Amino acid sequence: MPGSITPGRPEHAKAAAQLIVSTDEHFFKFCGGGTLDPWLELAQAEWHAIDGIYSYRFGKVLEIDGAVKALVLAFPSQAGATAIDWRMTNSRQVMAAQQWQEIFDRFSRIGPILFAPAPENSYYVQNIAVAPEFKGKGVGRMLLELVVECARAEGFNSITLDVDATTSAVSFYQKIGFITTNTVELPPLGMNPHLRMAMSIQPPLVR
Repeated sequence: MPGSITPGRPEHAKAAAQLIVSTDEHFFKFCGGGTLDPWLELAQAEWHAIDGIYSYRFGKVLEIDGAVKALVLAFPSQAGATAIDWRMTNSRQVMAAQQWQEIFDRFSRIGPILFAPAPENSYYVQNIAVAPEFKGKGVGRMLLELVVECARAEGFNSITLDVDATTSAVSFYQKIGFITTNTVELPPLGMNPHLRMAMSIQPPLVR
């Protein structure tokens, strides 16, 4: 496949935000009050920041002809707890105050329920996204293999992620070797159920 996988950079922010939002549109629309636009703005600001919730320093991107076509955001569970500003003050500084507050209030209402802290011995995949025209070509698996390499090198023994249970991504993760460890449902809010999935990385990734 033409192109290369490189570390995320601040200038990838706009394309990265589009890909990030595609990973859980139902959730992001809820946080955005029925539209994706506010979360797109938030994601761009958070990508730029070194301690942002989508910080470029935790990202790897696939660039083809200068365009970002896929990304993965992943980090050790300890980094998620200590190196990321979950108060989202980076986006607060650049967004309209009322809009940001409404997003943050909705996120704070359900985010901690849907996305519990990852186990201490785990690498956490926060987002993995592939542009539609490159899905089914092994890009997602290739990005996950990079995460596995990083996790093994740092002494971790599992990969953890959360995913909307209604999406096709679930079967993709199951084929690779992820198993569901918990299901979270919030029917009063009309939120899709989410799965916490995990995979041991002691044996090689299933092919």
